[in-house]
Amino acid sequence: MKFPGGWQVEVVRPGNAAAYADINHGVDKYVVGVPGQPFEVRVTAPAQQLHAYPQIRVELTVEGRSPNVCYTLTGSQPSGIFKGFVNTVKGQHLTNQFVFGKAERDAAAPATAPGTSKTGGLQVKISQVQQLPGHADPAKHRSYQATSASKAVEGKKWFMQPSLTAQAGRVTGPPVTFSNTMYQHIRTLAELSMQMETAAILILRKVLNPDIPAHQAIIDQSQVPDEEEGEGESAESPINDATTSRSAADDLRATGGDSSRGVKRKIKPEKSQTQSKVVKAEPQNSRAYSSVRGQSEVIDLT
Repeated sequence: MKFPGGWQVEVVRPGNAAAYADINHGVDKYVVGVPGQPFEVRVTAPAQQLHAYPQIRVELTVEGRSPNVCYTLTGSQPSGIFKGFVNTVKGQHLTNQFVFGKAERDAAAPATAPGTSKTGGLQVKISQVQQLPGHADPAKHRSYQATSASKAVEGKKWFMQPSLTAQAGRVTGPPVTFSNTMYQHIRTLAELSMQMETAAILILRKVLNPDIPAHQAIIDQSQVPDEEEGEGESAESPINDATTSRSAADDLRATGGDSSRGVKRKIKPEKSQTQSKVVKAEPQNSRAYSSVRGQSEVIDLT
């Protein structure tokens, strides 16, 4: 998805695979996620920005939480890919995949204005930085605190609540190595936001219209994949909540609505999976911004 200024933020399948569908609706920007599936966030700086600002820091927050890593973009490295939450386990910095999970609903929670919950939110902060002389010791411990995201009801209607949340899945890739290069924050260049939602919810909100071929294509590619017998998730599979999910039509019937409205073609019910164990991180003693694959560590001295 492109943002003003030429910045591009894509939520992609692991391994530089195809991007998940996204859509603009007024001022809101949505990525259409699939429960139980892993994802990565790729941020790309436009050439004109890198020409004006040779070193750009990119920070991601997922539902208001940092994944404990950031990137420094340059002309030779215009993109950074956030693969998951970084945790320290027995002295090694390991990455737990980002995974789309079903957002919990709490009908007893007080109603709040739509858009005020952090559940399902992705924010990218982009800053100009300048390298400083000397070096600093990178943090020895990094920890992702697996606390539940906000479950506040986002309106009186259930389909205005967040439908997806970000969860920590299995460990992926080799251990992360952090550098000790120091940078100073100069100025913030942009702050970008996206919201993760399911296709079924976006249909009910009238963001997606099945009568529009381009929208139906998004719906078709955003279905929960079928699992063949014996191919289910392993013991290291991503965490998902174990609540029973319902299709858009089931939800409408449960709330007394008309199940025939809003959905032109059948949406597969979103499958729920049992919860599995994530590698437990060691306590976090200190915090610093870092990057992966030889890119420089960012330490904000302002």
